Amino acid sequence: MLLKELFKEPKDSDFKWHQKKSDMWQGSFSTGEAYFEMTINKWGFGDEWDIEFRAYESEPTPAKNSSEPQTGIVGNKQQFKVFAIVIPRIKEFIDKNKPSKISFSAKEKSREKLYNKMIGRFASKWGYKVLSGNGEYELVRK
Repeated sequence: MLLKELFKEPKDSDFKWHQKKSDMWQGSFSTGEAYFEMTINKWGFGDEWDIEFRAYESEPTPAKNSSEPQTGIVGNKQQFKVFAIVIPRIKEFIDKNKPSKISFSAKEKSREKLYNKMIGRFASKWGYKVLSGNGEYELVRK
């Protein structure tokens, strides 16, 4: 039961899709500790997509260009809150687009273990097999 609660989207989630185009979906949210952007881009010649996350210490605005994306772990104390917000959005994207392949990477070695558990929990239920190595992940439709 605890695992199920970990992935329950918080009631205070402020995730918002900013774009839902045929070649890119982009949204953002805040955890209170950090601001996140998620972009899902189509790439290649087939139906292949790449998921990218950017984390900021605060929401970037035109007047505040000093907020650069963080390359290290940001908001690591709220990692399950972040996943609870992101997982339903990825599922929404998959349901709508039914991509043949989705790729993403764990930039930090410490994230690989967490990503492996997350992918193991959801990929098969969503109709994908997982190919992974060296922090790179591909979900390939079965």
